Amino acid sequence: SKKLPLLPLGCVSHWNIHTDYISDLVLDDKGTTMLVSSGDCTLSACNLLRLGGYETNSTDEKDNTLPKHVLGRTADQDDELLSIAILKRGKKVVVGTQLGIL
Repeated sequence: SKKLPLLPLGCVSHWNIHTDYISDLVLDDKGTTMLVSSGDCTLSACNLLRLGGYETNSTDEKDNTLPKHVLGRTADQDDELLSIAILKRGKKVVVGTQLGIL
């Protein structure tokens, strides 16, 4: 059993998915899924309806245990991910990198 961290006043949730800074985050049209890009060269998807708890759901490609609200996390993309856009009515995601590659 993990000890829950003390959260700052007004903070409703906290989790550690990425190992570097968060560069961008976007919500889907329904406001239930959040995509997060990071300086650790990964992108994660979180189900906001599953917040509130540290039970585990699955593992990523490196067998790291993911919290239950994390739908998945990409493998290392070898470049910092800096921006995200959801297109085509939520069916496509475009991510911009430090090198200018989309």
